[in-house]
Amino acid sequence: MFVPRKPDAEIARKELVVCGIFGFYNYRQSHSHADIIDILLTGLRRLEYRGYDSAGLAVDTFPVPLVVDTTTLPSSKQQEQENEENNSRPLIIKACGKISDLETQVKHDLSELKIDGNVEFEVHAGIAHTRWATHGPPSVVNAHPHTSGAGEGHEFLVVHNGIITNFRALKDFLVHHGETFESETDTEVIPKLFKWIYNSLSEPVTFSQLVMDVMSQLEGAYALLVKSTHYPGEMVACKRGSPLIMGVKKPSTSSTGTGAEPALVNDGGDQKENGNLESPAAAGGGDGLAVGPRDNPAAKRRPGVEYFLASDASAVVEHTKRVVVLEDGDVVVMRRGTYEIFNFGDGGGGGSGLASTAAAAASAPLPRALQTLNMEVSSIMKGGYDHFMLKEIFEQPETVLQTMRGRVRFRQDAPAAEVAAAAGSPVAWTLNEAGNNNKIGGITANATIRISATTPTKPNGYSLPPPPEIKMVPPAPAASVAVAAAAASTPKEERIKLGGLAEHIETIRTGRRLIFVACGTSFHACLAARQALEHLVGIPVAMELASDLLDRAPPIFRDDTCVFVSQSGETADTLRALEYARAKGALCVGLTNTVGSAIARNTHAGVHINAGCEIGVASTKAYTSQIVVMVMMALALSADRVSQQAHREEIIDGLGQLPCALRAALRLDTQVRDLATRLKDEQSLLVFGRGYNYATALEAALKVKEVTLMHSEGILAGEMKHGPLALVDEHMPILVVATLDSMHGKMLSVIQQLKARGARLVVLCCEGDSEVEHAAGKDAVLVRVPKLPDCLQPVVNAVPLQLLAYHLAVLRGHNVDQPRNLAKSVTTWAREACLNLYSLRINTLHSTRELQAPVFNGQRPRPHRAARQHKNSVLAVATNPNLGVGGSAVNVRAQRLNQRLNEDLWQEKMQGMVPVTPLCVPREEALRLKKWKPAVHHLTKKQLWEKIRSEAAEHAKSEPVLASFLHMSVIMHATPEKSLAFLLSNKLQSPTLLGTQLMRLIIEAYEDDHELLEAAVADLQAVKDRDPACETYVQCLLFFKGFQAIQVQRVSHWMWSKGRKALALALQSRMSEVFSVDIHPAATLGRGLLMDHATSIVIGETAVVGDNVSMLHHVTLGGSGTGSGTRHPTIGNGVLLGAGVSVLGPVVIGHCSKVGAGSVVVSDIEANSVAVGVPAKVVKKLDEGSEPNRDMDQIKDFILDYVI
Repeated sequence: MFVPRKPDAEIARKELVVCGIFGFYNYRQSHSHADIIDILLTGLRRLEYRGYDSAGLAVDTFPVPLVVDTTTLPSSKQQEQENEENNSRPLIIKACGKISDLETQVKHDLSELKIDGNVEFEVHAGIAHTRWATHGPPSVVNAHPHTSGAGEGHEFLVVHNGIITNFRALKDFLVHHGETFESETDTEVIPKLFKWIYNSLSEPVTFSQLVMDVMSQLEGAYALLVKSTHYPGEMVACKRGSPLIMGVKKPSTSSTGTGAEPALVNDGGDQKENGNLESPAAAGGGDGLAVGPRDNPAAKRRPGVEYFLASDASAVVEHTKRVVVLEDGDVVVMRRGTYEIFNFGDGGGGGSGLASTAAAAASAPLPRALQTLNMEVSSIMKGGYDHFMLKEIFEQPETVLQTMRGRVRFRQDAPAAEVAAAAGSPVAWTLNEAGNNNKIGGITANATIRISATTPTKPNGYSLPPPPEIKMVPPAPAASVAVAAAAASTPKEERIKLGGLAEHIETIRTGRRLIFVACGTSFHACLAARQALEHLVGIPVAMELASDLLDRAPPIFRDDTCVFVSQSGETADTLRALEYARAKGALCVGLTNTVGSAIARNTHAGVHINAGCEIGVASTKAYTSQIVVMVMMALALSADRVSQQAHREEIIDGLGQLPCALRAALRLDTQVRDLATRLKDEQSLLVFGRGYNYATALEAALKVKEVTLMHSEGILAGEMKHGPLALVDEHMPILVVATLDSMHGKMLSVIQQLKARGARLVVLCCEGDSEVEHAAGKDAVLVRVPKLPDCLQPVVNAVPLQLLAYHLAVLRGHNVDQPRNLAKSVTTWAREACLNLYSLRINTLHSTRELQAPVFNGQRPRPHRAARQHKNSVLAVATNPNLGVGGSAVNVRAQRLNQRLNEDLWQEKMQGMVPVTPLCVPREEALRLKKWKPAVHHLTKKQLWEKIRSEAAEHAKSEPVLASFLHMSVIMHATPEKSLAFLLSNKLQSPTLLGTQLMRLIIEAYEDDHELLEAAVADLQAVKDRDPACETYVQCLLFFKGFQAIQVQRVSHWMWSKGRKALALALQSRMSEVFSVDIHPAATLGRGLLMDHATSIVIGETAVVGDNVSMLHHVTLGGSGTGSGTRHPTIGNGVLLGAGVSVLGPVVIGHCSKVGAGSVVVSDIEANSVAVGVPAKVVKKLDEGSEPNRDMDQIKDFILDYVI
């Protein structure tokens, strides 16, 4: 667990994790030693663009047999001796600098060691890595792969992307147990931990089980590749929060992946049909230890296969296009020609949360369908260009076509069609309801493409022939009453089709706000589209830098739509902002360029920008495509606004002209290069913009900063007199973006003021604009671009500015594609943020809405026995509450134990009083701990509501009489809060309380207090878990009055807290009439409550009920006396109250206690007790860890004088 103490400067600082991982595994596909090394080096070259300062690889030096009998595991010493005898110790080669330096080192080491590069390997696992320094400076010692011990045969080898946030605690523990460390990295603790756990075992385990045991101790975001001398011929990969994909190549599959490739689903059955690989279970080995050939004859027949593991698809595509995109928590074991995927924990990949033990996970391999990469090998090659950045700038006419493909319907008479046809551009598309099933966020994009027969085509729109010289055709005059009237009178035609948003368009239109969240260039793209969204859609639009949003934690409401924009889809700040917005209940939309990325998987809906693979660190084509997508989003959302139809038509025509305008802008390359020659020796550059082009100014300044290392600043022209004007003199070069838009007149004034102060002006303006020429004067440099509608103008304006940044960088002698200190995929880890999240989770786990830590018997409860036992030990039992639990049964029990610790212990931890480290104990010792019953795995709110609607639809089919009721109550509602509001208002309505008024009040309560719905979800799941009469969730929602009464009390409690006490009491009265349940609005209820049957339950105003309490009918929590203050009971967490129980006065019933039916409680009951009688007395102590609320045990115990 992350050590809860005040972070020092190193821990608190932000770090960049942009390393590259590549692994190659071959089975029955013979490769020479030299070939394997070349494949690994080539994979690393494909990852160079991500940024790195050192690199390394690990390969075997001696072939291992195809089938290895590992049914008996030798000791480490025996293994080391065998390695020395057959010279099979892995060879690790590292180097600082570039891949070329590593290649030189490889040649040197192979020559020194006299290793024959022609030796053939039928089975081999090789791993390689590019490192970006985070912990420790760039050095050979700190480079990957890391080993469990250089002098001990390299038993375990690891390459790692990401950051291990608890590495210091792990390192201290391992040092305490005799391990020594060579590097300063966080990664080295991983192989050392592998070795320590492996040596602690007294029985053999599979490689995947061992990996999951290690994962259970790691906190942070990471992707790992692991190989071991104890498991020859095997390789394991795992992923949590850091991207990782696996390419699959069989002999029948060509290198481009065009051959038929069936999905590999290792479900334990025989998969020999259709050419699929056999699963290990079918082969006789399962995922257990490999067996010899006599025991497993199928191994001899297994076909050859190659697997490629990489952190980026660009390293895989030249080998195969058939890939598996790994999900968070996935563990992949490659062994004897097969692979199996298990999911560890609840990382969103189908794991089972708290119930996901290593043993359970290892017995349940998951299917993962193979996907086809939509990428060409040419897209990761420079293709005749000097740099990737230049190539990607010149690809933009085609990439914006890709972005619009299948999504825009142009008018037959639009000038755009003529211009596009003249340019040879495939823009003649139609929309089709049959869809191509492209998805993001789980939503289907219903669009197909029809390319005109006269249009030249190339794969993915790339490498089109050079367009002929054409004359730009101005857009058709659309701003006329006639056009608007025609648009209003003709049948509605869908001009923009964004399939990923189709189901949510109306929700977004009627929402409160649109909030765009992004970082860097993506944020500038959002700014560029903001004005179009505001004008066309007509709802407030906010722009948020992801890191700033996390710092401020502003209010986000359920009727907000949050749009997360990221080229990679993996930006950590944006991902954490996404988690924050989801927790607030907002609709989350993703705009990303990477299929299967974290943002694409975790948003409710979204749109892929389809710009193709972008290699250069400085984003160019993704920026322009992002703007185009957001403009199309504005057009789709405004389709129902008649007042905007003329403007929409103008913009859609402009989209048709956009590719041609971009080509015209690219022809400015020579002029821009000459301009760069004049500016290359400058030390600073100011860029002014306004309106739509404020974003252009910011992006231009960012590009110059990124690749030229020249200071540059983007300035809002309207703020020129508020400080920036002081920088202007005759030596300062200033670039002004003054194209024709609504801000043109104001920008002319800015130019004149700058000119009056002697500034050296470069003006980006539109073709034919004579006013700018007059205002700037003859000494100014004018760069003219084609004119487009104002919201699309920033797309064209970006091109010459990108070219300027590129040529400045080249002329100044800098690495354009890999600028200093920057990398393509930026994952920012703030460790202080981890502390905040840790603290937040603790408060969530150990609080009810107003009950923090009730006092039992006059004092707070003592820490749990197991916690007291370890309080002063380095083995304090703890797990990571942020990343969930998975892996071993030990950690499941530890998590359950932690959730039961009281607030005092949590406070001690937060103050640093208790040393908290992961539970790293030998398996035998761990098994002696109390066996905690795993908690029931609950669905997420979204999953739960989808299941409820599905159940309702099934009931409607089977029982037509209820079909209308089910539709009105459940199926028609997109969210559970609306369904609850409808149900409760209909139940409670009366001549005094109108149904429509109640529904508005209940929705208002859910919007104001998000915990109300979270508590309702917990209650619903509690009923389903504990009540055997509850067969479906929808049954509880619609027909269980105990559940419904609790939700009414929660709303009335919200009214009470808002000072609306009269209305709250009126609701209480009505609840009593309808449900025969009387709960005072001032009473405090926890979550996960079950009121079974519920009739005649009475709870007084100062009563407090903890979490996960179960009570049966006729329970009374009554007061005593007429005085003020606490007059009613306090019920601890996990309590079971039998039928007819009365608890009278301010007594306390401790956690996890059970009170027998008909008992009357008038004095405190200690935790983990059974009490019966009148008055109730403790007759038995329950085992610590018992959960009577979950067991609902109504069978007579050996104590015969009570029954529940």
